[in-house]
Amino acid sequence: MKKTVLGCLCLLALWISACSLQASSTQEKPASPTLRNNPKSEATPQHQIVTEQKKTATLMQASSTPSPVPSPTLLAACPPVDGVSWSHFYAPDTSFVSTILPAEEGYFYISGVLDNLNGTWVAKINADGEILWQNVYGASMASVLPAKNGNLLLEFGLTNLEIDTNGTIVRSLDVPWYEPNTDGGFTASSGDQIIRYTKAQTPLWQHTLQNPEAYFTTTADGGGIYAYAGIYADESVYYRPIYTDIKVIKIDGNGQVWQRVFGKLVGDETLSLLVPTSDGGAILGGTHAYEELGMDYDVWLMKVNNTGSLSWQSTFKLAPDLENLDEFYILKNGYAALISSDYGDTKTLVKLNKNGSLAWQKEINSTRGWITLIAIADTPDGGILISAETNEKNYVNFIARLGPKGDLLWEKTLGFNQITDTPDTFVQAILPLESGEILLGGGTNLVGTSPTTIYSAWMAKITDAGETSGLLTLSPGKYSIANTLGTRPNTLKDEITNFADLVVKEIPFPVETTAFQVLPACMLKGAQFPTPVALPSMTPSITPTPAFQRNLYLNDPPMEGADVLLLQQRLLELGYTEVGTPDGSFGAMTNNAVRRFQEINKLDVDGYVGPLTWTKLFGLDAIAK
Repeated sequence: MKKTVLGCLCLLALWISACSLQASSTQEKPASPTLRNNPKSEATPQHQIVTEQKKTATLMQASSTPSPVPSPTLLAACPPVDGVSWSHFYAPDTSFVSTILPAEEGYFYISGVLDNLNGTWVAKINADGEILWQNVYGASMASVLPAKNGNLLLEFGLTNLEIDTNGTIVRSLDVPWYEPNTDGGFTASSGDQIIRYTKAQTPLWQHTLQNPEAYFTTTADGGGIYAYAGIYADESVYYRPIYTDIKVIKIDGNGQVWQRVFGKLVGDETLSLLVPTSDGGAILGGTHAYEELGMDYDVWLMKVNNTGSLSWQSTFKLAPDLENLDEFYILKNGYAALISSDYGDTKTLVKLNKNGSLAWQKEINSTRGWITLIAIADTPDGGILISAETNEKNYVNFIARLGPKGDLLWEKTLGFNQITDTPDTFVQAILPLESGEILLGGGTNLVGTSPTTIYSAWMAKITDAGETSGLLTLSPGKYSIANTLGTRPNTLKDEITNFADLVVKEIPFPVETTAFQVLPACMLKGAQFPTPVALPSMTPSITPTPAFQRNLYLNDPPMEGADVLLLQQRLLELGYTEVGTPDGSFGAMTNNAVRRFQEINKLDVDGYVGPLTWTKLFGLDAIAK
């Protein structure tokens, strides 16, 4: 039962009184809603699997009995701050905002998590963050996505709820996969069965896949995609080695089926990502192991269109490391991937263009330890905005703005965990606006200008401007981009039939109108808080220049060794991707990269790596490409 407005004011007064107390309870991070592995929207990058989120400290968790509630006290409006249009929290009983979606001109949808985790809060707000309508749906947390027909889709894991622009329930079904179609019908799937309904609730087509281990997603054209890594035997040689390929079964909105196989004759592919795109296709991703290189695993991404054909494929190579695809984001103007290596804590943020070509890559870290990326969005000028947190004991929440070439434009610290009398504000959702402003959504423990032990859903509108503070560190990425996968013969068995017995039922869904209040959460100048003295100071170490051993140059046979590999890795680190894949062999590509480095760094361009080139290459004044 939701509290009355009087109860809201009383609880608010209790919060304010708590600001004057030295609360001893530890600020924690609340469990996030369980998001499906295959987010359906590319319009907003907030629909990503968030690896770690905040935990709510509620009044029920307080270690002492609260004092009698004083008379209600109204919070004063926040004083004007350059760079901050407004900053609000929504009280009571909310925890954080998880999604921001554009609505009709000047309006937005937001969804949030409640303190008691009972239901999903959805609201429509205006440009000033004021609520037009708000409801709580269901009894658990859901991911909220835009549908192609203009409505909103709430995914609860095994059930789906569609609501219209006024928050009214359109359809609620007991299926885990549901895609509203623009003709008034819908596509539904459960387990290995998929069915397409028309307006008259008459099945247009239906299919069943005989492979319960396959990945699946509905697609924007009203169809679906199944994909899996299938095993086959190479019978072109007598010992019949066993490999894997990627099988893709695409069903379009009319029920037509295409079956494609992708891979490479030598090596094994694994599949770990399947995300639909707005053209009716999808992005697939995984790793590729090369038999000739032992345990070297590279990350691959592949785009298929609405017939399952290959649009593009990119593999990120960095021998001899084992790479992992940590996060993948579909942006409005391209794609982004966060890749990590098993050998070290360095993560690389890779930005791809719409055609899969490399826009830029940056090793991304912090002077306060490695970071966790929480949200990402692309900006109208072709840059990106990220929300992240450092992972030391007293972590720092921050946002950072990167330019079209991945250069750091500005960063803002937002909050600090477990530091007395400092705010802990964090961002879970980002929406850059065409006006040059940015909507931020997340959680905060600010009530007015004072931090408390209570977290609430929070939103702010800020300008796209700021200064660098030295918190985030960026350096050129080291990956070379190659095409390792292509179309293969369909050696994998046909596993799909045009029959299904899936029964789709409408189910009752609880909805409750709420009255959460919009109250000020005051951010300081520049949306930035000074670093507390209690936060440990960390100075990044500087790797000394390795000792020069011998002159390196193009020769026949090529020069090989650990010093050549070190040279190649350093060239890639500085952005000289002409070097290709570091393999410890000084070939034509390495020679081209050396010459390019010498040209940019005003050295004799001869491809000869002697003491002068070696010292410059590993010096602090080396000019990156």
